[in-house]
Amino acid sequence: MIPRHRHVGLLGPREIRTVLENAQTGHLGCWAHGEGYVVPITFVVDGNWIYGHTGMGKKIEMMRTNPNVCLQVEEMQSRTQWKSVIVWGKFVELKDERAAEAMRVMLNKVGGRASSLESDFAALLEESILYGIEISKTTGRWEDSQYFPA
Repeated sequence: MIPRHRHVGLLGPREIRTVLENAQTGHLGCWAHGEGYVVPITFVVDGNWIYGHTGMGKKIEMMRTNPNVCLQVEEMQSRTQWKSVIVWGKFVELKDERAAEAMRVMLNKVGGRASSLESDFAALLEESILYGIEISKTTGRWEDSQYFPA
């Protein structure tokens, strides 16, 4: 196939927000001890914050050491039709009421499962490390290429 038309461009703030709000997973990048680490995460967006939860492990240890992180999210239609967003921000480990509020936001955004998880709210808070990423910068790009047979 030969490219007939190739168009790559920048996403605006509203388009970036839409990609972030529609995404269910992203790739979190962190750096500590001279080592980079990229790991898939599930998350929700609320205002200027990305919220997530996890157990203790390499990701948390690295973010506690260096709170500067980035998150990459994509919306893929095909190899030549996609949108990609990168978010830069600071990791904040959430405790007490901030953690409970982040958990409520996450439960509300998961929709139908929220009611079944609500009964386990205290257990979820007890077992999870809740964190936020305060967004400091975002960028986004898109590609939309059309192909025709050679």
